[in-house]
Amino acid sequence: MLDDKYDFTPETNYQNIIDTLNLPYHLDGIIIDEFNNVISDKFGMTPYHELDYFYE
Repeated sequence: MLDDKYDFTPETNYQNIIDTLNLPYHLDGIIIDEFNNVISDKFGMTPYHELDYFYE
């Protein structure tokens, strides 16, 4: 979905895309998951996941 609209590269400013989409804050996690899928599929990289992110 997002990969069709934006030309993702390793240098892409993903926060700028989130800001441009202007979605409700609670959807940011869904968009970040989509970015992780794009990065994994397009670049063969495994995104960094901090398991305790929501528990700090």
